[in-house]
Formats: sequence, structure tokens, C-alpha cells
Amino acid sequence: MFRKLTLLLSVVVMLSMAVVVSAQDAVNGCYASPTTVTINEGVSTTVTFECANIPVVTNRVFGFQMGTSIPASGVGADYVSLPGTYTEGQFSEAGFGATSGVMPGSNTLSLYGLSRYNNQIVNAEDFTLGSYSLTADTNNTVDGSIAITFVDDTFKLSNDLGAPLSGWLRTDNDTIISVNNIDLAWLMGNTTIQSDSTAIGKISSISLDLGGNIYTPLTNTVPLASTLTAYTVDLNINSAYTYVEDASGVVVGQNGTEEFRIVAQDGDGALNVAVTADMFGHLACSTPIVDLGDTGAAQNVSVFSLEGITLKAGDITSVLGDTEIDLDDATAMGAAFGSTTTAADINIDGTVNIFDLVHVGRNYDAVQQPC
Repeated sequence: MFRKLTLLLSVVVMLSMAVVVSAQDAVNGCYASPTTVTINEGVSTTVTFECANIPVVTNRVFGFQMGTSIPASGVGADYVSLPGTYTEGQFSEAGFGATSGVMPGSNTLSLYGLSRYNNQIVNAEDFTLGSYSLTADTNNTVDGSIAITFVDDTFKLSNDLGAPLSGWLRTDNDTIISVNNIDLAWLMGNTTIQSDSTAIGKISSISLDLGGNIYTPLTNTVPLASTLTAYTVDLNINSAYTYVEDASGVVVGQNGTEEFRIVAQDGDGALNVAVTADMFGHLACSTPIVDLGDTGAAQNVSVFSLEGITLKAGDITSVLGDTEIDLDDATAMGAAFGSTTTAADINIDGTVNIFDLVHVGRNYDAVQQPC
């Protein structure tokens, strides 16, 4: 009975020691540690390579080498670019014993090595080796991740005699940073396009282009060829129309079953779209970039001051308008004056007369403005 009890106690002691060693492996040694383990696309985080609970007296850390790897393509490669070098950590600081500085051996992503001078060992149990910054790609289409691998075979610690310090790389030393894809914004609300003259009783050829999604009276229950008896028209923004990214980061506009590429791209964490509004006999407005943001939610057109767009009458040299009301428009008006030429009939009353000419005169020298 005594021998059985002794054997049982021995097994318990051995199991307890195994548990202690396992616990130490989890908290002692060197490993990769990101500032945060989850970031949104377009957001940066710092990955620090640090060591913890390395006794000073028995180890006398004097030099190290290490290397990390990050996938350059495929699954886990959701970043803008690979870092080139490391930023020095506490190992290189005078406050941690490096009063004479450090001697570099290499500083690349795959191999980074430093040595102290003059037997100036690391004077703390917890210290950092180095770090670098990563920025998640803004052109993600799904959630992704960044896998940081601490290359085990490359990692080495040395004491001040040039002897290896073994066993100080944590078993779990790598890290994965999750990247959240943020859907692009889209527009909602109503936009009014109007003439700058309430005396104009009819308008036609109204068009509003919001990043490739074109609105005309045709899409708002009024036939495209119709002339509206008004100086203003309301266009209802299709809140079901979303801007999405493809794998290359080029934004694709979708409207029902129709799909087409447009000049809009989520290149800096925000969706930029171009806006153009036009009307027959009026000077078009154009805004090359309207930043909708990468909010993943509907944005009302009023946020971007697009709820009311006023166009200046007097541009007759092109049905779609040009960039200025000038001598070309005055000459065309003079040539058509007194006739029924529709291209110069700004107020669409059937005759080119003084009520058309005054619009060229009052807005003469006007140039195209942002919407």
C-alpha cells in the first residue's frame, strides 16, 4: 500500500510539473503582438515583437536575430504593401541598458539582427525587439486577415559571451489580424434640378449623373422626350442602387440587371463619385469628386448639398451644354433670332425672341461651376 501511494504521489508531482511548464511556455519568451487584433479596411496597426519574463541575471541578453513573413498574395494578404524594415525597440534604448547604442547586423523583413556594445546586457525581463506598421487594403470585397509568422528557425538570442539562449521563443508566437470589409456608401433622398429663372415655363433634356447612375425624368415616371411645364423637376434617388468594389478596387455600378464600370473608386477608404447635372439651354454643373465615404450605409444627398441644383440659362451652343456662356452662344442666338429654331429657344415657347436673348445677356461670361 505504501509503495502504491508513493507511486501515485510521483505521478501527481510529474503532472503538476508538466502543467507548470505548459503555463510558462504560454507567458514566457518572445512573440509577435499587434496593437489590435481586429481592424477595418484602410486602418493601420503596429506589430511589435517583444519578449517577456526573461531573467536578467541568468540570461544576460546581449544580441538577437529574428525574421517574420507575411503572405504576398492569396488568402491572408489583405494589406497595402509589405514593410521593408523594422523600427528599433526597447532593446536599443539606453533606458534598457544600451547606453552605447547597438550594432546592426541586418534589417530586412526576413532577417533582423542587433548586438549591444561593451557587455551592456538588457537590464529588464520584459522588453521589445522591434516593430513595423501594416495598413489593411482599402479595396477589400470581403472580410480578410493578415497572418504574421514569426519564423522559428531564424529566431536566436545570444548572451554577452556569444552563447545561445535557448527556449525563449514562445510556442504560440505568431499572430493573425482580422480585417473587416466596410461596404461602400450609397445615396438616397430627392434632388431638385431647376432653372435660375422662374420665368422659364418649360424645361427638357434634364439629366443628373451620380457616379455613373444617370437620372432623367424617364426614370422618374415622366417620359424622356417630354417637355415639362415647369422651371424645376424633382428626381427621386434610387436608394437600392449601391456602389460595390470588385477585386481590383474598381467600383462597379449596379442598377437592376444592368451592370457597368464607372469612374469612381474606393482608393483611400472613401468612395469618390463624379456628379454632373444638365438641362436644355442651361449651363451644366460638374463636381469631379464627391466623397461618399466608406460608411456601409445610405447617405442622404442633402449631406453633400445635392438636394437642390440650380442651372444658369443661356447656354445654347450644345444640347448637353459646354463650360461657358460666351460669344458663341450670343452669335448662335443672333443667327436664330426671330425664327422657330428649337436649339436657341431657351424657354421653349416656339419662337426665338427677346425672352431667350435676355438669358444669354444676364449670364454672359458665366462658367461651369460645381453642382
